[in-house]
Amino acid sequence: MTSESFYLYLPSSVNNTRIVNKLNHFVTKLQQIKYLDTSREYEVALISLSYPRTVFNAYYAYITYWSWEIEAKVELSSLADGQYNSALELIEEIHVALGSDAKYYKFTFDSRRNKISVLAKRKEGSKEGDILLKMSPNLQILTGFTAPIDKEGNTTAELEWDVTGGMGQIFCYSNIVASDVTVGDASAPLLFSTAYNNKGDFGQQILYEVRNPVYVPVAVDRIEDIEIEFRNKTSEYFKFTSGEVVLLLNIRAKPNFNYGLF
Repeated sequence: MTSESFYLYLPSSVNNTRIVNKLNHFVTKLQQIKYLDTSREYEVALISLSYPRTVFNAYYAYITYWSWEIEAKVELSSLADGQYNSALELIEEIHVALGSDAKYYKFTFDSRRNKISVLAKRKEGSKEGDILLKMSPNLQILTGFTAPIDKEGNTTAELEWDVTGGMGQIFCYSNIVASDVTVGDASAPLLFSTAYNNKGDFGQQILYEVRNPVYVPVAVDRIEDIEIEFRNKTSEYFKFTSGEVVLLLNIRAKPNFNYGLF
């Protein structure tokens, strides 16, 4: 039988036989199986989290568009994966991706409204072809556009420029947590969620220490290994590119506040 309270140190760098461990999805096998008292209820909370600031806000980002320079052809151009710290930096990369067609799809940024716009136009003298510019899901989140550009003139994004690229919040799921936490419109084994710190130097290690741990119910009475998954708000895996993730968890018997009647 295990003690009423114990801590678990979970690094992403350990090896196991179940899966190939990655920073956003890993399994830690305990050196000794933890058997919980079946007559008690247990709960778990995050005590600290260390993770690398190595998440790109642009990943698998691309544009498909009607090319006026290449007759009657829809082109696909990819942006370089990376961290774009300003809307103007992203717009410059979009124009590079568009190449000679950039003059027909001119992106601008209104810092007051924090929104990106596109001025689309046809090639002079052209009688055929459609205005068309579509963005990949990640690029839509970054730029704030929720629909394709399919008309001439100026179109402003429905949403504000999002420097996080959809990676602003970390959602951590675990196999030892009960699936009774509501995430969106479904129940999921959510261990915790926290804002991703995208400030500072790229590559630096971020240490998040929880001042007031939030405990959630443990769903098992026997812990042999712990599986951890990091996802974003759209349930995509968090895009760590390098480094190491380390969690410190506390598992304890649920306090009994029944003091009786006097």
